[in-house]
Amino acid sequence: METPERSDLINEILTAPFSFLKTLRPGSAVYQALKEAVWREVERLFSAEKPAAVDCGPFGLIRVPFFNMGAVTSRHLLELDCLVEFNLFRANRERYQNYLDLGANIGVHTLMARRCGYTVRSFEPDPIHCDQLRRLMELNPDGGPPPDIRQAAVSDTAGRASFCRVKGNTTSSHLAGAKANPYGELEHLEVAVEAALPHLEWADFVKMDVEGMEATILRATGRRLWETTDALVEIGTAENAADIFDHFQNLGVNIFAQKIGWEKAAALRDLPVNYKEGVVIISTADRVPW
Repeated sequence: METPERSDLINEILTAPFSFLKTLRPGSAVYQALKEAVWREVERLFSAEKPAAVDCGPFGLIRVPFFNMGAVTSRHLLELDCLVEFNLFRANRERYQNYLDLGANIGVHTLMARRCGYTVRSFEPDPIHCDQLRRLMELNPDGGPPPDIRQAAVSDTAGRASFCRVKGNTTSSHLAGAKANPYGELEHLEVAVEAALPHLEWADFVKMDVEGMEATILRATGRRLWETTDALVEIGTAENAADIFDHFQNLGVNIFAQKIGWEKAAALRDLPVNYKEGVVIISTADRVPW
């Protein structure tokens, strides 16, 4: 019988109290030291094409095969920031039921949400990533109901669009026009696009990592949606941050930023403008829903 691997460090972060997680502000010395320590553990545990089972505490045994996406690999989807997000999933198992993964990539967030018992709907336009997502689900069959996996992008309207695959870092791939200056060798393919709003209305918790489309999608929402839905959002540019801040200020909906210790954003400067500054939680709650 296979003996599962385990990391006490990873398990402690997955179950850490919110009071500790608030101290992990991107860029701080404590954050950077812990990030490096987690990375060493991730390299040790998740570097095999045929993965061993890793005991992830409340999430059970997890298998994540090594997958190269250029400058980024599958291991980067298990870094410190991702573990903090998985902690959020765990802490809210009684609060949320329907999880929407917009920009699912190869499915690690989808898997961890499913292990929390959520009903999961996942969107990923890149067919290569989508195949890996399905493989990950096959390697990890236990958990909640099988996710509804949709090979499509999302925007404010439905149709078809040109998708720009960044071959040197496919996690940065995006709908054509969503990024002003894509870098490196590019490959273009046509993909299906679904309107995000009906899916946002279905969900009560959303993870949004849509590579430049976040402001377009969020500006199409009204306050009523946010009375029943919370979202974890990556913001990619200063322009998108300004649009998102203004929109939610007008709606009277709160934005809580990892950049400032998950406090409520009071000014535009409190929002991240790239992934290195962390993510935000959008909610009508008066405090971050942890």
